[in-house]
Amino acid sequence: MATWYRTGTASVTNGSATVQGSGTAWVANARIGEAFRLEGGPLYEIAAVVSDTQLTLASPYLGSTQAGQDYEVVPIKGFLKSAYDAFTAALAEIQSHLSGALAGRFQNGTVGAPSLSFINSTTMGLYRAAWDQIGFSTNGVRRVLLGSSAMQVDVPITGSAVQSSLSDATSGKLLKVGAFGCGGEAINITGATPLAERDLGSGIYMFVGSDTPGGPETSAYFYVLQVSKSSSGRRHLLCWRDGSSPAEPRIWTGSQAADGSIVWNRVLTREYGVVGAVSEDGGVPTGQIIEAGSNANGDYTKFADGTMICRFTVTSSASVEVTWTYPAAFSATPVVTAAVNSGSSRFIYIGSRGASSVALSVYTSAGARSANPVDLIAIGRWF
Repeated sequence: MATWYRTGTASVTNGSATVQGSGTAWVANARIGEAFRLEGGPLYEIAAVVSDTQLTLASPYLGSTQAGQDYEVVPIKGFLKSAYDAFTAALAEIQSHLSGALAGRFQNGTVGAPSLSFINSTTMGLYRAAWDQIGFSTNGVRRVLLGSSAMQVDVPITGSAVQSSLSDATSGKLLKVGAFGCGGEAINITGATPLAERDLGSGIYMFVGSDTPGGPETSAYFYVLQVSKSSSGRRHLLCWRDGSSPAEPRIWTGSQAADGSIVWNRVLTREYGVVGAVSEDGGVPTGQIIEAGSNANGDYTKFADGTMICRFTVTSSASVEVTWTYPAAFSATPVVTAAVNSGSSRFIYIGSRGASSVALSVYTSAGARSANPVDLIAIGRWF
């Protein structure tokens, strides 16, 4: 129960509602609606607590003017006043937490009993997992751990923050497994829109050459396409043909020209490497880079650019011209060089030359045919 307040003295003026105090603390100890009186005098209602040393009465003071008198502030509301004071103090405390820089502090909590949870779901909420780490739990299991350097998420992420499809290139979205062919199957391209007219982002794609135009070929093979898109929007491409036999796989590089079209360059035809059977199709190499072989007519080496070199050692005749049939036929008459393997002076005469053979004789300085080993090299083209 509140007590009457009598500290200090009061001065009043006849006809004035202002009360001046001396040594008083009215802000903390007087309330609007309480009563003021000089000791033994009538009660006046307090209309305002102006300061620790000034009150305003609800009506002018009717007695005689007096200074430095004993007085009383009468808490006539009793228990209600005490309740009001307690409520006002509690409200001020709550307001300090709501407005303060470090408001709303909670206990650490646990993953099964978060410190910030809900009445009907006490195992869901936030808790302090460790120093500078906050945990998010549902059903008593941690789903997210947020620290000062990283955020660990232990549930799949869905919603508008994630790609709507494996080819969704919207800026800022999270990639799915398999996006643009990474970590999953290549993205299947279908339809008759040419490759150059598609806004293909960097990634791995697959298409059928006979269905989708703009690739290096129009065959009914499956083609795998790797795209690298630069900041300027131009694309660089690597394309390989899927085949079931060693001769079917092929590889091309592609670059997007200024007009948007794609220029293709074939670079490899088989998966076995550099050495193997060379071949060509309309003057374009379609096999390996180097082919080497030999038979009874000598050794040969073919190159993918069409060059061929044949080598053989033949023994000339002392009576007739000798013919060398190349171990592999040229597409046109090659250049033939010869060297006599002899310790004496000998001369070589190259007779008729063709795409498949060459005739030759060896002569002595006296003009007679001679039988000597002759090392021969023919250089030309196989296509």
